[in-house]
Amino acid sequence: MIEWIPFERLINLQKIREYESGTIFMATWLDGIRVIKDGIAQSRNELCGVNIKILRGIRTCDLFIKELTNYMKQKESVVYGITQSTKTNRYAIVIPDEFNSRRKNSNGVCKYCKNYNTSPAWCQSCDPWREELEWTNENKEINNLIKEFIKEYKLKTTEYEKVIEWIPFNELTNLQEIKGVSDLAFMATWDKGVRTIKYQSGEYIRSRTTSSVDIMNLNYSQTNTLKLLEIVKFHIQSEEYRIHGITQNTEIDITPVQSGANYVTLQKWYKKQVAIKP
Repeated sequence: MIEWIPFERLINLQKIREYESGTIFMATWLDGIRVIKDGIAQSRNELCGVNIKILRGIRTCDLFIKELTNYMKQKESVVYGITQSTKTNRYAIVIPDEFNSRRKNSNGVCKYCKNYNTSPAWCQSCDPWREELEWTNENKEINNLIKEFIKEYKLKTTEYEKVIEWIPFNELTNLQEIKGVSDLAFMATWDKGVRTIKYQSGEYIRSRTTSSVDIMNLNYSQTNTLKLLEIVKFHIQSEEYRIHGITQNTEIDITPVQSGANYVTLQKWYKKQVAIKP
C-alpha cells in the first residue's frame, strides 16, 4: 500500500546521487515500512532506512502523479509512499534503500545515515561519495578529470580497503629506484599507510598500516590529461596490481601507487586476525 509520508517523519537526510531524471537522498523513516507479523497482525519496522527520489523538473501535482505512474510500471519497482519537502514544496517518491539486503548489525553503524553498514566499517550509500570530497590537486583540470574518474568507479568500491585515493607525495618517503622492472619506477614507504580494518572491542574499526609500496611512472604528456586517465583505467582493469591511489611529484608527473606481494601479505594477515575474535 502506498501511503502519504509526512516529511518531518524522514530524518538524517543526505544527498547520495544525482541522475538526469532526478536526485536520490538517503533517509531514516521514523515510522518504518508496513509488515505483517505471524501472518495476521499489522506492524511496522521502525527507524527504517529508505531512499527518497525527487524527480527533476517536476513541481506540479499532475506531472508528479504521471511520473509516479510511469515509475511504478517499471519492472520490480517498489514505492512505500509519497512525501513533500517542507523547504522546496517538491513532491518525492519514498522507495526502498537499494543496499538494504547488504546491511548487517555486525558491520557497525554508519555515522552519516545512522543505518547498519553494508560491509565492515563501510556504508555503500554514504562513503563512496564522501571519499570523492577528499580528492584535491593544484592542477584544476587534472583535479576535475580525476573526480569524474572516481565517480565512474566509486560504485564498484564496496569496501573501505579498496578505495583509490589521492596520496600527497610528501607522504611517500625512503624512495629507492627499482631497476630491471619496466613499469615500476620506485619503492617507497607510505607513511599514512594502507587502509585496514581491525576488529576491536566487538566492532570493526578503520585503521592504517604504514607500508612499503611501489610507484609506477605513467609516462604521459603534461598537456594530455585524458591520456592520464586512460592509463590509470587500464591498470585498474588489468588487476595486475592493487592500486591504492594516485600521487604527483610536483617536479615530474602523476603516478598511481600500488603494491605487489606486500599487499597480498597484508590481506592474508588481516583475514587471519578477523577470524580470531575475542
